[in-house]
Amino acid sequence: MGEVMSVVAVRRDSHAATSGVRFRDGASSRKTSKVKLNWRGRVAVVLLAVVSAWTLWSVAVPESAHSQTGPTQVVSYTVQPGDTLWSYAVEITPAGQDVSQSVDRLMKLNNLDTVSLRPGQRLIVPVE
Repeated sequence: MGEVMSVVAVRRDSHAATSGVRFRDGASSRKTSKVKLNWRGRVAVVLLAVVSAWTLWSVAVPESAHSQTGPTQVVSYTVQPGDTLWSYAVEITPAGQDVSQSVDRLMKLNNLDTVSLRPGQRLIVPVE
């Protein structure tokens, strides 16, 4: 008896070229094309590049902190009845600056937990 052989024929016609069919030899009917960006895509790519460069720069070149070094000149005061930490802070705060920051500084310098003062207590006040 005879053997029946089947033959598969691949036909590349105009319909296959537009449908994106892959042929058995691995070739594709689609043509490869370059990606084209519209103006929004270009802006997004440029912004991404700028942000990436900024991030790399800030990691690679950290800024050093600038702070005063050296001793701070201070004056010692004895608290009198009616004196407040705020009144001492007003005396040392430069014009136009926040007095509450001076109060915080005085509290740190004198290791105070509260703003309450007692007569006879000694305070260290920086000379400004």
